[in-house]
Amino acid sequence: MSKTVQTKRNRETFTLEKMLARGGEGEIWTVQGKSDFVAKIFLKPDLELEKKLNYMVSHPPRDRVMEEFKFPSIAWPTSLLYADNRFTGYLMPRVSGGVEIIEVYNPTHRKKFPEFHWKALVHVAGNLATAVHTLH
Repeated sequence: MSKTVQTKRNRETFTLEKMLARGGEGEIWTVQGKSDFVAKIFLKPDLELEKKLNYMVSHPPRDRVMEEFKFPSIAWPTSLLYADNRFTGYLMPRVSGGVEIIEVYNPTHRKKFPEFHWKALVHVAGNLATAVHTLH
């Protein structure tokens, strides 16, 4: 079942196609015609959450990985989404092709990734440090 949402700023309309995941806070949906993005739709959106996310949209961090490699490393909200003029969620870059960091750092799990030698692990640690620095 698809859903239709829109941004408040420029009234751009999006059709949410397929639910990818569902958790305690909400759902992640694919967006028709925007394969680089997904939408997070909250189960219980409220005014405080809308204010917080509006601030985040207005103050995005610098994504050095995106600048250098054209690949988003931070799934930061880019637009708030509304259904029937009520806040419902946000649009964010789709970060795909990655694995959970525990998968490459846990020696037992790392057997599935033989290409992750020590040099690669140090590189991943550097990327993680950059992301943490950017967000804090």
